[in-house]
Amino acid sequence: MGERKIEQETETVVREVMKFAEGHDTTEKATFEAVLDKIMACVHQNTGIDMQAIAQQTDKAIGELPGENGPLGEDREVWEAMIAHV
Repeated sequence: MGERKIEQETETVVREVMKFAEGHDTTEKATFEAVLDKIMACVHQNTGIDMQAIAQQTDKAIGELPGENGPLGEDREVWEAMIAHV
């Protein structure tokens, strides 16, 4: 997949997941898990990549998040960056 296509797919996933995440009032663990599930579903739907392969890469991406031990907060840009990273 070319760089521009990857960028477009990432933007699509971020938009879809942000719509979903904005429907939640809190950023508890359950919300974060639901967001991860939505990210994986969007990637699978948009690319056709096997869910198991997506899950393996998602685990790796989460491990690479820099020191995110607390709540993500309400800042939209932080959520968008986290979604794009994953």
